[in-house]
Amino acid sequence: MSIVVSIFALLLFKNIFFVYSFSFDYNPKEAEILARASKALAGTFYKECIKKDYILKDTVELLDTFFDKSEKLKGNFLTAILKFKYDNETLIILHKATTSTSQLLAQGISSLLPMEDFLDSGKVYRYQLNGDSLLYDKSGEQIKEINKDKQFKNVIFAGHSLGGGLSVIGSYRCVYENNCPQKNIKVYTFGAPNTYRVVVKGDVIPTLPSCSEGSEENSCSTGEDNLLNWYYHVGTEIYYEDGTENDYKICMEHVEDPTCSQKRYTWSDLFGFFVDSTPYWKAHSSYFGETYGQTYEETRCNWLTPE
Repeated sequence: MSIVVSIFALLLFKNIFFVYSFSFDYNPKEAEILARASKALAGTFYKECIKKDYILKDTVELLDTFFDKSEKLKGNFLTAILKFKYDNETLIILHKATTSTSQLLAQGISSLLPMEDFLDSGKVYRYQLNGDSLLYDKSGEQIKEINKDKQFKNVIFAGHSLGGGLSVIGSYRCVYENNCPQKNIKVYTFGAPNTYRVVVKGDVIPTLPSCSEGSEENSCSTGEDNLLNWYYHVGTEIYYEDGTENDYKICMEHVEDPTCSQKRYTWSDLFGFFVDSTPYWKAHSSYFGETYGQTYEETRCNWLTPE
C-alpha cells in the first residue's frame, strides 16, 4: 500500500513525542485523536473539550464549524473543520453523531424506504443523503475558503455513528466537486453503519445494512466465492475484540471478513436491545473513551460522567 508523506511533525501524545506523517496505513494514535474529537462534537461544550482534553489539547486545532437543525430529519447536525497543530498540510473534517432518540428513529424509518441516487454514482439511504445535502453547501464553501491557497494537500474525514456515514458520502462529494484532492484523502468511521472502519465487539450499528443468508439482494462478499460480485461495507475494517485500549486486527480488504465483527443483525439482537439496551449503547459509545484521569468538570467532555 502506498504511503503519501505530507510533513513530519512532533506531536505530544500520551506524554511521548512521536513523528506524524499523513499515510494510508492505519495509525491507532491518529484514530484515537479523530475518535475523541468526533465524540466531543456530540457534547454541548465541544469547543471547550477540544481545548482541554488530555489528548486533543496538544494535537488538534479547531478552525471552523457549521451547525444546522432540521425538523424533517428530527435532529441537529454539526460539521467541524480542524487541523493537526504541528501539521499544516492536513485538513480534518468531522461530522457529529446521532444525539437524540427522535433522530435515531428517523434514521430507522428511512432505512426501510427505497434508497436514492447519489451523484450518479450509486444509491444511499435517504436520511444520510438529506443530511449531506443539509450540510455540504455551507461546509463545502468553508473548505474552499480555508484551502484557497492550496495549503492543505491532505484531507481526512471522520465521524462516529451517523457522523461516520456522513463522512463517507461527504468525502466522495468533496472530491466530486473538486474541493478535495483525489488521491490524498481518507476516511475514518467509528461504529458507523457500514477509509478505515473501526469497530468494537458488541456494537451492532456496523451490522447495518445486515448481511443475510440465502438472499442474493443482501449477500455479502466473504472472499470464498469469486464468481459473483457480492457487496461489502466500504473500507478496511479495523476490529477491536477487547476494547480500543487493547490490540486490534486489520481485517481482509474488499470483503466482509467473517473472523472480525458481527455481520448480521438478528431478531435475537433486536429482542435483546428492547429487553436491555444498556450493553448495546455501552459498546457503541466505547470508542477511544479512556479518561486518562480527567473529570468532566475539568474538560467538559461529554463522554466523562459529571460528579
